[in-house]
Amino acid sequence: MVDVRWRPEAADDALLGPVAALAGPARTSPQPSMHADAVVDLPRGAVWLASSSMYPFQAFRIGSAWGVQFHPEATAETLRAWADQHPEVDADAVAAQMADRAAEVETTGRAVAEAFTHLVASRAATRRVPV
Repeated sequence: MVDVRWRPEAADDALLGPVAALAGPARTSPQPSMHADAVVDLPRGAVWLASSSMYPFQAFRIGSAWGVQFHPEATAETLRAWADQHPEVDADAVAAQMADRAAEVETTGRAVAEAFTHLVASRAATRRVPV
């Protein structure tokens, strides 16, 4: 679990703006995180949207594409299964962190999913198919 800190640029972002708004004045949201790879440099032209103490580039946008290091789609069961695959990770601690913050994680994950669904529907409605 990481605390994702929303940068000011996230406030007006079509995908992550609603999540940043939910974070309120603290500007942080707990998010599941479990991986060995990390973005270490942003692509040219990218807009940096979020960071954390673990990974500086938690979220960014380039054009109409987004990249996130956290996993808004992860359930408690998924995160536990991922943790179980890494002997160096205390899977019980990961599960406890997820349980302690489950409501916040679900709320922010749902906000990402709803914003993404809205973006897809909106773009599909305005897209013209060549005749």
